[in-house]
Amino acid sequence: MRPAAVALAHLRRRPGKALIVLAGLAVAAAIVVSLLDMALTMGEELSRELEGRGARVLISPVKQDWTLSYSGLTLGSASFQAQELPVWALDRARETHPEVAPKLLHVTTGPDGEAVLAVGVDWSEERRLRTHWSLEGRYPEAAGEVLLGSELASQWDVRQGATIRLFGRAYEVAGVLDETGLEEDGVVLMSLTELQDRAGRPGSVTFIEASAPGPAAGKAQGELKDRLAAALPGTEVTLVRDVEEARLGLLDRIRSLIPLTAVLAVAAGSFLVAAQQYAMARERTREVGLLRAFGYREGHIMAVLLTEVLAVACAAAVLGWSAGTALAGALLPLLDPASGALGLRLDPTVFAAVLAGSAAVGLTAAYWPVRRAARTDPASALRML
Repeated sequence: MRPAAVALAHLRRRPGKALIVLAGLAVAAAIVVSLLDMALTMGEELSRELEGRGARVLISPVKQDWTLSYSGLTLGSASFQAQELPVWALDRARETHPEVAPKLLHVTTGPDGEAVLAVGVDWSEERRLRTHWSLEGRYPEAAGEVLLGSELASQWDVRQGATIRLFGRAYEVAGVLDETGLEEDGVVLMSLTELQDRAGRPGSVTFIEASAPGPAAGKAQGELKDRLAAALPGTEVTLVRDVEEARLGLLDRIRSLIPLTAVLAVAAGSFLVAAQQYAMARERTREVGLLRAFGYREGHIMAVLLTEVLAVACAAAVLGWSAGTALAGALLPLLDPASGALGLRLDPTVFAAVLAGSAAVGLTAAYWPVRRAARTDPASALRML
């Protein structure tokens, strides 16, 4: 019989200890895979968002003790409206940097009588700034159309094409933003001029976002902030990166766990395989001796025993990859809702690496116990019979 046939026949006949090794290697692989999948998904999503947003600088009045927030600026209760920028601020900002997006924040009453944050935007500027957004439907084109955040649309049970009432009039829901995990999920976005008219605040702007899209956003932020701060005295000019920094910090912590976890997984897997193979060497003395007596050479015996280990290690890699992927899919929305909302990115190289790593750990740890077993003296095995 071929070594592979002998190995598989033994695994089918006595699977007990092999299942223990299988479970141990699968758990170790699952932990490593879950961390790798989360790190890869978060890294890809953060890169996409940072590339789309570019350098973002916020121009706002002096902050007060506000509680509602949007795009890094906080706003208070329904009885309080945000301070406004000076009337000259928008023109001065555009003279300094043409790519600016003015916004008006206004707390109003929703269809169910609850307080809701309405955000007035210049749609041409907003679409240029928010290239990372995706939505169901389309962007508003008329004054009587709005864009809803996913959380608000779910709360009101409305979809694209529905009609809602705000400010005592009907608005068509032109689109619903896909979940972002950020403030946009819970707001109503509408035309800036429409909100100014309905809120009785003509020409008002609560804050301005300036952006410099591109891969050099980190360097551009500081330069853009300095220029705007010099041109807009009496306003607060700040970098909008707290959300990104928090998510990057979480990503760094996950990445820092991967090497340590991989080392522990390799150590635990190696110990488990080696211990099982040493026990096997004692238990299968007669079996190995008989194979030697029937003409199997030392190399043939090693091929049989190592094939058993390889089969178990590969099966553990498949199970570990499947379990780790499922675990990452469950944990990612809890750790980073913005990345979790867009789904897990599956990288085939992760599967290939886990398969190769599991096989390498199994074969390396089993080599010396298997070599010792393969050197069993056939005469001593026959005497035991």
